[in-house]
Amino acid sequence: MNMLILMALAAGTAPDRMAEVDRQQQVIWASSAGPAAQTARAPALAALRQVGTTDDAAGMRAQALLLKWGSDRDAQAAWNWLVTRHRDDKRLAPILEGWWDGSALPDATGQLRRLAAQTLAPEVRASARLLLARRDLAEGRRAQGLAALRTLSRTAGSTTSTLMGAGDPPRLANVASAMLFQAEALSPGAPLPAITAPTIDGRRPDPADLHGRPMVLDFWATWCPPCIAALPRLKAMATANPQLRLVSVSGDDSPKTVQKWLQRKPHPGVHLWTGPSGRVSSEWLNSAYPFYVVVGGDGRIIGTATDVADVEQMVSRAIG
Repeated sequence: MNMLILMALAAGTAPDRMAEVDRQQQVIWASSAGPAAQTARAPALAALRQVGTTDDAAGMRAQALLLKWGSDRDAQAAWNWLVTRHRDDKRLAPILEGWWDGSALPDATGQLRRLAAQTLAPEVRASARLLLARRDLAEGRRAQGLAALRTLSRTAGSTTSTLMGAGDPPRLANVASAMLFQAEALSPGAPLPAITAPTIDGRRPDPADLHGRPMVLDFWATWCPPCIAALPRLKAMATANPQLRLVSVSGDDSPKTVQKWLQRKPHPGVHLWTGPSGRVSSEWLNSAYPFYVVVGGDGRIIGTATDVADVEQMVSRAIG
């Protein structure tokens, strides 16, 4: 889950309960995908259900993790708890943004629409409308989604969002603009836009490294546990497919941080740096790290993803 979300929920709670949530979150992040992951996560989810009964920041954060990682039943129970108790609490906004897909909830779109109409918190209302626009795009209501994003980009005011993955929370209006960019410029079949980020040693990237072969753009940061957990699978993809190019775009505060990290843990491919608020981050990202763009050998986008498992499927299509 986005580190900004965790910071937003960390204030004002008993340290022992928050420490317990921290421990169980690490267990969940360390678990891999697949059937074995469900078994590994079961004790952590059980512990979170206990912490989630407290009506404080630790309880909210436990419910947020259950919403994202729990069973369908966990997700619906967590949603009901959060919306019943904290519908008008601005801390609900980052929880929504950490859960945006709502795949485990029946009628997720309808539940978001009702929340947007009923909440008294402008932060929650704006976040719900942002996520509804994203669902509209994902579910084929393109014109409706784009219109909503254009409205939010003009009217969201000073409300911030945790959907961008690093640095200080940006204005939600800027996130809406980034989502517009992704919907229009990063849609499947579109030519890959120019990548303006420098390499981690300050050079302009070699154009030959960014064209002419299938490629995975990996927007990541050294402080992001899900990003780090995905690196072995990305490396395995590159090993199995020598024609595949990995291009890592770091959102760390300094390129030196990335250089030092790579000295300890080498990773193949081209390494670029944009920083938490650089132009590439601001334009390309509308979600927390990691974020991936898969490109075919013809330079056209195959798709975008936030889960490395989806990247593996797209790479298999790109390689043929």
